[in-house]
Amino acid sequence: MTEQEWLNSNNPHAMLVWMKQEGRAVSLRTLRLFAAGCARNVNPPRGSSLIAQGLSVAERYADRQATARELANASLQMPKGCIQGRALWGNRELWAGVEDILWYRSSMGLMDAFLLRDLVGNPFRPWLSEPATVNELDARPGAQIFLYRWSHANDHLAWCLADVCYEKNDWRSLPVIADALEDNGCEAADVLTHLRSPGPHARGCWALDLVLGKW
Repeated sequence: MTEQEWLNSNNPHAMLVWMKQEGRAVSLRTLRLFAAGCARNVNPPRGSSLIAQGLSVAERYADRQATARELANASLQMPKGCIQGRALWGNRELWAGVEDILWYRSSMGLMDAFLLRDLVGNPFRPWLSEPATVNELDARPGAQIFLYRWSHANDHLAWCLADVCYEKNDWRSLPVIADALEDNGCEAADVLTHLRSPGPHARGCWALDLVLGKW
């Protein structure tokens, strides 16, 4: 898969398989957040409150804010046979659960591919895990800038906004976060553009993770 094919693909399963084959397999955290994000877009015929609660536990488990027992208990509470329950499967079964969700949502491949790119970003242009200057970015093609100094400037404004968005699963303020970063001197065009994009966005958004330091 080329970079252009990755950016234009509407087949999230093929994208995940390619990453796995290339030794770039997504983390369990990202995989579970992707499963939960896709599952949130399934219209539940019944038990919607239980499903929402279960998906919330799955997301908190991915971020190490819920225990394996809480995940298992939430899974047992999900309506029998609901596809969203796959997001609560154990780590060993999670890949199969994601495949089931994607198969169920096969007509929504374009949306799910956008969601996967929201979480994974562009694997052909990985961001840096260490602080970098604009000059260092120019010297290292394909790398992204580390955002710590911009997200914590001005009384941590960008970081605080990002934290509220993340905890509430509310992405309407992402463009405001981009503005705050830019006001603090951020010149990472890919990050700013992504935060200002219409999405879809979800927990695990690569740009938001950078702001929050969840790399």
